[in-house]
Amino acid sequence: MRFHALTSAGFLLIAAFGSGAAARDSSVEDRSPAPASTAQASGTHAELVRAADHALQGNRLIEARALLDMLPQQGNDDVDDHIRLLRAELLVATGRPLEARQLLATLAGPEGRTCRAIAARALADIQTSQLDEAEVHLRAHEVICTSEPVFWRARGQVYLGLGRPSAAVDAYRHALVLQHDSDAVRNDLAVALIATDGAAEAAGLLGGLLREQPRRQDIAINLDFAHAMMGRIPVRRPWERDAFWSQRLQAAAMGARRAGRTGLAEALFSQALIERPRHDAGLWQQYSDVSGQQ
Repeated sequence: MRFHALTSAGFLLIAAFGSGAAARDSSVEDRSPAPASTAQASGTHAELVRAADHALQGNRLIEARALLDMLPQQGNDDVDDHIRLLRAELLVATGRPLEARQLLATLAGPEGRTCRAIAARALADIQTSQLDEAEVHLRAHEVICTSEPVFWRARGQVYLGLGRPSAAVDAYRHALVLQHDSDAVRNDLAVALIATDGAAEAAGLLGGLLREQPRRQDIAINLDFAHAMMGRIPVRRPWERDAFWSQRLQAAAMGARRAGRTGLAEALFSQALIERPRHDAGLWQQYSDVSGQQ
């Protein structure tokens, strides 16, 4: 999965977006080994399938793709369905929802009825702006998927897309109860909390995550947004390059603006422009918009 910017309710944050695996964004380091290293994962057909699944669940998309590419196109039906599900999840993760839906439609065995497949279908619908269809699809499978965190995470994404952040918070709390050690779920919940103006609780979640993983850029950006809603300004860390520092300032400015802190937002947008390595028309427009409110 990858990370997607949420723009509903007049704000932009990075949230996990996908089914089995946690999302990623191009700005977030992928810790997958080089594809060549996956050649060491020799073994039976089923062992390769399990390794690819494990890589996908661990957000190692490059590794997952390389392992899936090592698998033959034909095998027994159950294993083939599992492979198609993994490939569909990878397509959702890399922003190819139409291809994912086509692949999901070919699942005829047990894998086609799993909650992972159901969630992947809903998330593909979200990516193609079919939010109502995604909600209906998930609601129809609530009974069989109520104990699956992947189902509740997908439902949270649907509710955020539909502009129902309070319902998204409830969905992510369900997911967190079922998967309490998941960083991705905690990040998702924080994004939903911010959408309900629950900046303090969101900052608590994100602060804990960032202490555990200080180089996670998506978490740092979301925390800056939440902090600025409360009037706190970001502090640059020694290893951060100008481009990312500018992104952090921009996120903080957007958080301040959401909370009605117009003066702070203007100052942060201005600093973000100074730090941005190249011209950014969108950032200039944001600065112009907020400075015109003064």
